[in-house]
Amino acid sequence: MNYNSKRIMISAVKSGSGKTTVTLALLKALKNRGLMLRSFKCGPDYIDPMFHEQVLGIPCANLDPFFQDRKLMRCLFGEKSSGADLSVIEGVMGYYDGISFENTDKSSYECAVSLNCPVILVIDGRGMSHSLIAVLKGMQSLRSDSGIRGVIINNVPERIYKKLKPVIERETDIVPLGFMPHIAECEIDSRHLGLFTPDSIPELEKKTAILGSEAESCLDIDAILRLSSEGKSFEYDENHSLNIIGSLNTGDISGLRIAVARDEAFSFIYEDNLELMEKLGAHIVFFSPLRDAMLPENIDGCIFYGGYPELYASVLSENKSMLTSVRKALSEGLPSLAECGGFLYLHEYIEDPDGREYALTGFLGGSRAVKRDRLQHFGYVKLSPCKDNPFVKKGTILKAHEFHHYASSTDEDLMDICKASDSSIRYKGMLTKNNVLCGFPHFYYYADPSLIINFLKLCRKQGLYDQNSL
Repeated sequence: MNYNSKRIMISAVKSGSGKTTVTLALLKALKNRGLMLRSFKCGPDYIDPMFHEQVLGIPCANLDPFFQDRKLMRCLFGEKSSGADLSVIEGVMGYYDGISFENTDKSSYECAVSLNCPVILVIDGRGMSHSLIAVLKGMQSLRSDSGIRGVIINNVPERIYKKLKPVIERETDIVPLGFMPHIAECEIDSRHLGLFTPDSIPELEKKTAILGSEAESCLDIDAILRLSSEGKSFEYDENHSLNIIGSLNTGDISGLRIAVARDEAFSFIYEDNLELMEKLGAHIVFFSPLRDAMLPENIDGCIFYGGYPELYASVLSENKSMLTSVRKALSEGLPSLAECGGFLYLHEYIEDPDGREYALTGFLGGSRAVKRDRLQHFGYVKLSPCKDNPFVKKGTILKAHEFHHYASSTDEDLMDICKASDSSIRYKGMLTKNNVLCGFPHFYYYADPSLIINFLKLCRKQGLYDQNSL
């Protein structure tokens, strides 16, 4: 199938340049114009997509060349952007930054090349004048197919932009597309895993409205729309994701009811993971460990994804009936996956960021999760089981990523883990208990669907679980 729809990537020279703020401002301005939009985020990011969803009201998808080869990326991009007037992609880190200092492997640049996508750079203009031209020229010329066509100058007033604009036009062939002034009341602060999540930011709707209004007056929206139509078309197989499933031995796993924890404490969820389970025939039932009294009734399995349980430890700990429900169900054999924040939830005790300790489910008896001052593990990893288990057979290589400050007192020795960027960095991780697989790594199921298929097979084997009937 031929893809020739409008698309644009918002990237930057480095992290902290303001690409998320500019992207949100642009999305709001375009939405205000009545355009049908789809948004995407490069890399293994959960929080930026939440902000996109807040603006657009629909989920944001991830584009990740570590987890997706070009064929899969093009298929999913084509599938999710179908019917949109424009697709807006937000890059990750600096445009050329990937998993290595040596090359551009797994970078936003690689995503843009795969999708023949025109690129707009966001540059923080504070403290810069003519040096900005050197940065632009260097970024554009580093690769002949860079795709860099436009630039937005962030954190500068209009008078500065008016002086820079003619110089950019004279010295480069990059189109100046406007500026964004520093707007103190619209700043989005960061915490240890990145930005604060949308639900924790007061008056977010008001802030995005201000950003959209500023974008309409300060950015050349019409020029951005013209630029978005200049990406070359590419071919993609719209059936590729279904063919991946069809090529696997899935057995009879359709019709399963899978409970998925989803609330402020557990929100680090790839939409693609949910969609893949649904393509496999599963029915997703969401529940809230913060608010619900117990697990949903008549479920075949349960998944606890990542998030910030440490920030909600007090409320989670006070919900005794849910803690009992989860501990009882998992102890009696309900198949479950728990990653990072979900893994912490299964501990007996967790330490919040201020050092206070709270009791949680206690499924992992005697365990404690404590916060460290520095990241424990960060980045893409590859996992290899040390022995066969119901979820992953020995010899399988799984891809995942980690990003956590917490350490666990449990014996995580199920898998050998190595850094994707440096195979000399190795350690043990993950564990199983009963029919539960848990640990710090975050998984993207399309990278190796065998993990989720084996989980669903285990759910089918164990049969429907209703704790109220036991």
